[in-house]
Amino acid sequence: MASRNIDRIAVYLVLIVMAITIAAQGRYTIQAIGQGEEQQSMLDSAPELTCIYQGREYSTMTPFNVRDGQGSVQSGFPKLPDNIEPEMIVQEGQTITMEFDEDPTRVEAFLADYDADVVVRHPLEEVRDNTFILTPEGTKTLEVRATFPDNLQVMYSTLVDVKSMQ
Repeated sequence: MASRNIDRIAVYLVLIVMAITIAAQGRYTIQAIGQGEEQQSMLDSAPELTCIYQGREYSTMTPFNVRDGQGSVQSGFPKLPDNIEPEMIVQEGQTITMEFDEDPTRVEAFLADYDADVVVRHPLEEVRDNTFILTPEGTKTLEVRATFPDNLQVMYSTLVDVKSMQ
């Protein structure tokens, strides 16, 4: 009788964990899909961002948050290394340049560690216009926050693997 109750409890726990997992994964998809035409238009009109690292262009930066003077739209969450491979492998201490198809008025770049107990954001040092030094090592989410004329603010993300200096 006791083992039967334990089996039931185990089944319920598995079902609860599965439901939470499905809900967590679906939350962001539903949020992006559930956007109205106006919100989707905001996402689609965000300026494109290309990262340049050692002469190679990477068009993997995707907007996940867009704000203008009228409202904001969030399409999911920054990319995380849980089930996705890093889209760029870079060297610590090297530089990365952000190139936009529209001129921003301000650019900030961060390496975010979402796997830490508490999310840690490492601001990257800007060495010249839109060019930043990559630190620290590890698989991180590269976040770029750009402000454009007319108070348009866009946040982009991609996964990077920052290798240590040798």
